[in-house]
Amino acid sequence: MDRVYIGKLYASMESELAGIYELPEQFSNSLGIVSSAMHQLHRHISSSGFFGTEEIEFFKEIKPKFYHWYIFLVERHNVIKGLSMGTEHMARDYYLQELSFIKRFFDQNAFVYQYFLAQEISKDEEYFLRSNFEPAFERPIFQLENFSTNQDYLFAKFMAYERLQEFVVTRLRATYVSDASTIFGELSSAKKRTWTDGKIKLVELAYGIYFMGSVDFGKAEIYDIISALEESFNIHLGVAYRRFVEISRRKSESHTSYLDAMRAEIVRRITEKDRYKPFVPKTRSGESPG
Repeated sequence: MDRVYIGKLYASMESELAGIYELPEQFSNSLGIVSSAMHQLHRHISSSGFFGTEEIEFFKEIKPKFYHWYIFLVERHNVIKGLSMGTEHMARDYYLQELSFIKRFFDQNAFVYQYFLAQEISKDEEYFLRSNFEPAFERPIFQLENFSTNQDYLFAKFMAYERLQEFVVTRLRATYVSDASTIFGELSSAKKRTWTDGKIKLVELAYGIYFMGSVDFGKAEIYDIISALEESFNIHLGVAYRRFVEISRRKSESHTSYLDAMRAEIVRRITEKDRYKPFVPKTRSGESPG
């Protein structure tokens, strides 16, 4: 397996996609670009083969990186095509339904998704060696001979749906721009502030707000809160769930280290403010006696 060749192939594919994939009329051409790259990748692997652990690396990391573009383009096209003409409120409901669908997909595949996020290796041979491949009920949307393992398609789908989620959230946020009655409208009309601390700390705060049900009487979803904070603090948090997994896997520090530090600082400031200060009478000149 020639990693240099594969790297150049991927860079070329992304370069070709960059100028056209967002244009609906270029949907077929975009799929053609990815399809061509996938066929070239297949031919390269068929001729060069693998050495040592390269097969696992290829089907766990490399093929999904290419393949996720194909899945994303199809799903993105379906989202755009499914949006009917209507009011901003109707569009908002539609995008919220799409986000719920994406969340349900991750929930239904929670075990493998955790494996993906945590970069586990314990089941790599079962998941990513062709000799262990057992055709699943769900057939991949793009197939080539002797080019599949048990989980490379699902890994590609995780990557595609994370990208799709960011696309839908961006579309959803746009429906709030002119609506001053919403939290998004209020934040977008306010002066921009910039979050200057670590991203994971803001994610920790967002999940605290979400789990406490503090927004819209607990009806706001985590992506609503994340989007509001991103808009308010001029920051992009990426896939928040990935960062939440980082938080949940902490071992050397508290799961709520930022919130703990906030609490400690608030208590310290209040304690200092309320600390007893003895009365010192002033002299007629207004100075304290020496």
